[in-house]
Order: sequence, then structure tokens, then C-alpha cells
Amino acid sequence: EKDHPFARYDKKLTELAQAKPFPYATVVVDSLTTYADAMFKEIVRQNPGIQRSKTNLAIGSSVQDYGIFAQYFKHMLTRLLQLPANVIVTGHIVTDKDELTGEIIREPFLPGRQAPKMVPILFEEVYRAFAEIKDGRVAYRAQTQSDGRYKCRSQIRGIPPVIDLSYATLEKFMSA
Repeated sequence: EKDHPFARYDKKLTELAQAKPFPYATVVVDSLTTYADAMFKEIVRQNPGIQRSKTNLAIGSSVQDYGIFAQYFKHMLTRLLQLPANVIVTGHIVTDKDELTGEIIREPFLPGRQAPKMVPILFEEVYRAFAEIKDGRVAYRAQTQSDGRYKCRSQIRGIPPVIDLSYATLEKFMSA
């Protein structure tokens, strides 16, 4: 089904990966949560033979759907990250509680248990973006290092735990 939106996206991604010269300096996915949701729906659509519970309002998901999704999600993210450009991905965060340990867990809001754990592994830089009031104005900031609440990481030496969220700020630390 070449006209289905996800099939068109897949074709465009293949074309972009083969483009010489690559037409963009930066590729942005906003948001990973929406991207993953569309991908999950595509998996359900492409696999009608999998047994799922159905109601008048919705079709349930099966364990097989989540297993397929985890592999496909990793494959598609890897394809994106192989593009010869800066790849920026935003995503929503979900807060959950581990019932055994009582630990509060904050991770990307994605289907299943495996995909949210892949994100920090696949990306070199993982930041939490937030806004705060600074001198009576809204300041957009990025947390670059983990704390007790959010998992972040950076491979940029000397970057502070919190920075202004701007390309100029990142460029300053990357060129140091």
C-alpha cells in the first residue's frame, strides 16, 4: 500500500538517505511520542492476523505488537540517526511508579517497556528541556546531566548540568 502515510514516510526517508549532497543541515522529529504512536498504529494495520481484543470503540494491543514495535522502532531510529545531519528529536515524558520498589520513573512516553529504555542508549546527547522564570522572563533551559528525577547525559566535556537551550550555547561547548 504505497499511498499509506507511513509507507510514504519510509520512501522519503530512503530517498533522503541516498541524497547527494544531503539537502539539510538538521532534521527534527517533533515529537518522538507522536512518531512512535503512528509507527505502532502502522504495525497493528500491517498485522491483521494477530489476535487482539476488539470493542466498538477500539482495537486492543497484543504482546506481539509490542515486540514487533520495539524492533521496528530501533530500526527506524537507527535509520534517522544515520542521516548525515544533526538529528534533533523531542519527546514527551511520562512519570510512573515501580510497584515493587516504589521508585518514581520518568522516561520517554512510548509504547511498551523496551522502547523507552532504548532512547538514552541510541542518542549521544539526551537532555530534558524545560522553562523557568529568570529575571521576570521565561528562560528555556536544558538539563544535560542526570539527577534523581531525570535521566540525561552528554558526551560534551565540561558542559554544565543545566544550560540555556540555544544552538549558540551548545556550539560554544562543542567547540571548546
